[in-house]
Amino acid sequence: MELYGMTKIEDLESFLSVVFNDFCLKNNLPMNESADDILYHNAISKDKERNLTEHQRQWLKQFINLWEENI
Repeated sequence: MELYGMTKIEDLESFLSVVFNDFCLKNNLPMNESADDILYHNAISKDKERNLTEHQRQWLKQFINLWEENI
């Protein structure tokens, strides 16, 4: 199975990266920033275009926890 040009998910870090990139694509979020950066910039930004939904904030927080516990 091929995912975004990957023919094999070799490790957990690669898998989580694919999941994160997919989330960013589906939610129109920047893929060149970390989950921490997206969450932090949302917290300090007054840019209405960058406001995250509650679902997006919770997803990012859970993703950050999963990343920190496993990587």
